[in-house]
Amino acid sequence: MRSYIARRLLMAIPTILIIGTLVFFMGHYAPADPVTAMLGDKGNPEDVARLKKELGLDLPVGQQYVNFLKNALQGSFGTSLVYRGQTVGAIIARGLPRSAGIAAVAILLTTIVGIPMGVIAALYRDTWLDRLAMFMVLIGISVPHFVLAFVAMYVVGFQLKWLPIAGWGTPAHAVLPIIILGIRPAAFITRLTRSSMLEVLLQDYVRTARAKGLAERKILAKHALRNAVIPVVTALGTTFGRLITGSFFIESIFAVPGIGRMSVNAIYMRDYPAIQAITVLIATVFVLMNLVVDICYSAIDPRIRYH
Repeated sequence: MRSYIARRLLMAIPTILIIGTLVFFMGHYAPADPVTAMLGDKGNPEDVARLKKELGLDLPVGQQYVNFLKNALQGSFGTSLVYRGQTVGAIIARGLPRSAGIAAVAILLTTIVGIPMGVIAALYRDTWLDRLAMFMVLIGISVPHFVLAFVAMYVVGFQLKWLPIAGWGTPAHAVLPIIILGIRPAAFITRLTRSSMLEVLLQDYVRTARAKGLAERKILAKHALRNAVIPVVTALGTTFGRLITGSFFIESIFAVPGIGRMSVNAIYMRDYPAIQAITVLIATVFVLMNLVVDICYSAIDPRIRYH
């Protein structure tokens, strides 16, 4: 297992390098000029040239690429074009724990709600429990995040005044973002668990276990659920990778100073070092989460082994 993990980590290096290279050159040859955007209409050619020299944007593209790689290896990713005097790495270090904390609780909420609901819906197929669960799944998947966010802000914040609407600073500020962020993944996991359980319950080894007289609870826990949860683990891994890098809409709506809101600001202000760093971060998170999912496979199903 250790050799497999080492090989996967080594294979991840060229993948992340290729993604970072593509992002660098796409940003470099983008039609918009970040310096012009920073100075606005008041910037004259002298100011533009001075600022480009200060930021190193007047260097040849090859030298800029080498500097980008050096900064990435150091973890600084260069100086932000918007937050002058601050490295992009330091800015990400401030926002990442907030996004990661919200994502961790949201994925926990997704797991403890989605999997049991999916199992119940499968066991009581075509009953009112199944129909209620699928109705909730339909709402969770169909209604956009920002609509749910505004409804929650109006009802819970304005009308009932139970929770703060936006901002950051206390645990209460994270409640609404966590709930809204976890609704769609929970609905997706519920539907996936239901379909996976229904497929597993029809397998021959489940019928054989019942024919042997095993208790239904033991059949469900040891044979059905253990096999049905494998595709669910894959979905949870990719979902956590997506949530940990922040939600553009949720963090912007609720004014959460995390990676998602930082990404929106970086794109809006054409802060190319920040955009490049966040993209590399997202790629790294997804590569690591895929590795974690593979490791979880072997823990769930002993027949799966990696060499």
